[in-house]
Order: sequence, then C-alpha cells, then structure tokens
Amino acid sequence: MPISTGEIVMLIFLALILGVATWWFVVAYQYRKTLNMFAYTRGANVDPGPGKSTGTVDMKCDSEREICVWRATAYCTGTNGVINNEIIPGAYSNGEKGNPIPYGGFDVVAKTGAVDLTSILSKTANGKESYTHKFDGGMAFAGKCVPRTSSETTRPQLIATYSCIPKGQKCTTWSGTV
Repeated sequence: MPISTGEIVMLIFLALILGVATWWFVVAYQYRKTLNMFAYTRGANVDPGPGKSTGTVDMKCDSEREICVWRATAYCTGTNGVINNEIIPGAYSNGEKGNPIPYGGFDVVAKTGAVDLTSILSKTANGKESYTHKFDGGMAFAGKCVPRTSSETTRPQLIATYSCIPKGQKCTTWSGTV
C-alpha cells in the first residue's frame, strides 16, 4: 500500500517537531547547568564608614549549597575634604603600553588603592554553608587607609562576590587571569 502525499507531509512535520523539541530540551539542560553554577551569586560587601576601618559581613547559603568565593578586594576610598577626588590612585590597569595587565584588570604592581583578598577569603569561607568575615581594613592596608583629619572621608571597603554552589561541586575562584 503506497503512502500518500498528505501522509509524507505529516511525517515530515512530525519529524520537524521532534527535532525542535529535542533541540529545546538540550538548550534547557545547558541553561539549567549554568544556573546551578551561578544562579546563586551574591555580594559580600562592607563599608565601615568614614573614620572606621573594621566591620563584618555575613555570607549564607541554603542547606544544600556551600559558599564559593569568586573575588574579594579591599579598596581604600574617600576624599581628603579639600578636593572631590579619590586620594589614593585606583588599582585597576589603564591598559597602557608595556603593562602586561589588560585594561580594567587588577594591577598587582600598582595596587596602592586596593588589596586582593580573594585567596584569604577563599581559604576561610569556601565549602561552608555560612561564614561571618571580620574585615579589618586597617590591617589590609597596613594603617595607610585611615583619615588624617576630621574632614577626610577616607576608609577601607570590602567588595566581594560569592556563589552558593551545590555541595561537592568544584569551586572556581578568580585567579587574576580572566
């Protein structure tokens, strides 16, 4: 019994629908995999305020997840009360010729205004369900980020990001090579 033209068109149509559905499920699976790694990204930031250099920040995840610190940087910020400029140069590369750090990257050579605390925070917080970090900006900057007069607003700040990854999953931390 021969197959009619209508049946052939219907079979091709069903095959196309099956192909699109399969493609859609593959895309959804890849998207879910990405969400499992990064959907729970959070900030762990503390600004002690003018004239202060210490503070605490809490990092928490759900019971089936654990902390994975991506990056943590202490910044010295504020003005000297005379001019409305940051008094300490920034720690990011300007991409000038001869500088091996690309534009916007953390410049470990000229880090006068920032200190990379990623490895310290990673060692203490990674793998835990919750962690309270006691930030001491005075120690991070060896006492060089404190106001010298009452009009200065200079102070250290901690700006960090972490993810809540499924327990047992590999934690990827910023390495400075991104």
